[in-house]
Amino acid sequence: MGFGPDNYLYISSGDGGASNDAGSGHTSSTGNSQDITNNLLGKMLRLDVSSDDFPQDAERNYSIPATNPFVNIAGDDEIWAYGLRNAWRSSFDRERGDLYIADVGQGRKEEINFQPSDSPGGENYGWRLREGTITTPGGVGGPAPEGAIDPIHEYSHVNSSNGGFSITGGYVYRGPIEELQGSYFFADYVTNQIWSLDYDGETVTNFQNRTPTIRSSESIGSIASFGEDATGNLYVVSLDGSVYRFEDVLEQIEIVGFGSTWKYLDDGSDQGSAWRGKEFDDGSWAEGPAELGYGDNPATTVSFGESSSNKHPTTYFRHEFELENLDDFSEFSVDVIRDDGAAVYLNGVEILRSNLAPDADFESLATGTVGGSRESEPVTDSFSKELLVSGVNLLAVEVHQRTVTSSDLRFDLRLNAVLNEASGLPGDFNGDQLLGVDDIDALLVAIRAPEQDLSFDLNDDEQLDTADRDVWVQELRQTWYGDANLDGLFDSSDLIAVFTRGLYETDVEAGWGDGDWSGDRLFTSADLVLALQDGGYLAGQRGDVNAVPEPTSALLASLAFALVLAHRRRINRTV
Repeated sequence: MGFGPDNYLYISSGDGGASNDAGSGHTSSTGNSQDITNNLLGKMLRLDVSSDDFPQDAERNYSIPATNPFVNIAGDDEIWAYGLRNAWRSSFDRERGDLYIADVGQGRKEEINFQPSDSPGGENYGWRLREGTITTPGGVGGPAPEGAIDPIHEYSHVNSSNGGFSITGGYVYRGPIEELQGSYFFADYVTNQIWSLDYDGETVTNFQNRTPTIRSSESIGSIASFGEDATGNLYVVSLDGSVYRFEDVLEQIEIVGFGSTWKYLDDGSDQGSAWRGKEFDDGSWAEGPAELGYGDNPATTVSFGESSSNKHPTTYFRHEFELENLDDFSEFSVDVIRDDGAAVYLNGVEILRSNLAPDADFESLATGTVGGSRESEPVTDSFSKELLVSGVNLLAVEVHQRTVTSSDLRFDLRLNAVLNEASGLPGDFNGDQLLGVDDIDALLVAIRAPEQDLSFDLNDDEQLDTADRDVWVQELRQTWYGDANLDGLFDSSDLIAVFTRGLYETDVEAGWGDGDWSGDRLFTSADLVLALQDGGYLAGQRGDVNAVPEPTSALLASLAFALVLAHRRRINRTV
């Protein structure tokens, strides 16, 4: 339940519990979800809790909004929408007012339903006749009710990166991370996948599996709910006992993009396993830009056999790429579009297998069909950085069809890399993901050095000087000169600390923490003048101070997302 932008209370109810919305406690002819008279199960209810229309009824301490769709006509007045099985969970977009309803399926489909902010209510989302966009199996399904609303997104009950068994609805992100703005996040309780999509009221775009790019100190399982705070930060709730916050976006780049040129072989010959290695001679193979295949407006035609009814199940693909310095990257992942099965190898080692039996050979058929619009949904997985080498690397893919009479093949692949966090957090020169004394000391040493090491150039002016020191202290760390302990304040505790060391008017070993705020390796009156002129003595914290610690509760961890092509020169973190 939750309050909507109209200040009314919205409550989603399940259909009563028994399978097929049938049996004892369920309306025999329609099921509870389609029964709108004297039945509040399988519904979205809308109540005004600021007054009481039923003072004589101790169990109905609320009023009915006059704009509810069934007021003064057949149907329970509390009902706002119906045809739901077990909505888990619903939320309003805090900016637009749209309502998203994630509805847990029964045996085949999980779904996301949508209601625009200007809706008058009364939507029928189809259950028990429909499960997602299909007829509900089990003898109770049928054509969609007149005017029924199809979900904006659904996924099948499969244990895969784009499937699952119990949806957990989330929120449209409206927090401080610019790259995530407007994306609706949701998850699956069983497979622990986290996804997002964008919806403009007509079309779903930018569907992404976020799971491979989540960085967390522990695995995230049993995702039971999402939450948001007053500033729009998004949280993930796990029944394992932890709450996680979406904290930042890492920088990710494409190493191999969709549409790249591949070598391919489609003559039905058995290539064994040698073709997966870099030493294999593929000089006689055909070459073309992906997407390869036919039936999807391909750039290159691939033949599968002697006739349209006698096709070779397997097509081989190879693509070389080069990496100069592996130390620039922390993690890697692949997105694979396939029809219908695929096995992906990196430098001879399998990194992904989808819809293929573990021992599938070159004549094996795929074990499942992708087909239709789902062909454009990539399978995503991450792999160990240890499989890569500095220099030339090889991707090898075998794509298998579901049947030998298939008239369609589709394949494409994208390889993504996340830049090291040290390179993504300006001012973190020692790579510990914190802006600490060691970092400012390293910067001050670099400024004094005769050579210009522009990796310390924080203001991008192609020179290293005290202006870069100002950027580190005031913009990145968001504190004051004189703040020896980097707690966000310049106060008496800083002066006591540095004077206690007895280094005034003498050389210092470390630097900042010893009172050398100018970076000349001396703690002198010049440092005090610099600190006092900065204006921070007892002035309080400077804006959103990066020194504010995370909440101390052991239940709160943090997440970071890496987005494809989400390039950011500077990323401010809470440390």
